[in-house]
Amino acid sequence: QKAATTTFTCSSDASVQANYEPIPYKITVKNGKPSGTYTIGQKVSLQADYPAAGKEFDKWTVTSGKIELGDKSSYYSTATVKASDATITAVYKNGPDPANNTISGLQNDMEYLKSSTLTFNAVGAGMDNTNPNPGDYRYRPTGYQIGSVTGSWTQAPYQTSMAINAVGDYTLTVTYAKDVYDGNTWKADGTTDQKSITIHVVNTLSVKTGDTSPIIPLAIVAAAALAAIILLVVIRKKNRK
Repeated sequence: QKAATTTFTCSSDASVQANYEPIPYKITVKNGKPSGTYTIGQKVSLQADYPAAGKEFDKWTVTSGKIELGDKSSYYSTATVKASDATITAVYKNGPDPANNTISGLQNDMEYLKSSTLTFNAVGAGMDNTNPNPGDYRYRPTGYQIGSVTGSWTQAPYQTSMAINAVGDYTLTVTYAKDVYDGNTWKADGTTDQKSITIHVVNTLSVKTGDTSPIIPLAIVAAAALAAIILLVVIRKKNRK
């Protein structure tokens, strides 16, 4: 605080009162608002700028001066002014990468027995975001197609089980819708992504399935080892005689 100055004349029995005015401090908010002049102890309501495409709000940081931040990870936060000018900056991070949209449970280019139960899961990038900020986005699995069969999901778990009763090669394609959080709810923005794998449905699994070891050399080694054991047993029997 600084004292207001004035000049006055008074008698010996007069009372005097000193008046004070608050000291203003400049608070600058980068990538957000509101910048302005505030006094010590004031609480400023912060709001980050809407993130650019491919970005999400990450956190608030104090880049100069002294000020007390509230929830650093919230798009809407507060800052309590200290006895200092200060600069607060909203920091952004990369959003979910659609390359991380995946299909699990089935492996690409693998063999599966006809009529066996096949189960697969669709995993969308950003679907683990349970506390979103405005501008956050995610990729939500919405449906699939395998051969002529199609299906859809309206909620988690994004999982399907099926049996294929005809041998052949089948391509499984999963579609993901991009949802953006508007501050109240997730809304699809019309963008989609697709991921595909191919599986082979067979009557009998080939040797290579589940084991890439060279079976012929292993068989030869195993046969040689067995012959050596038999020969050793024969020699021991002869020695006993």
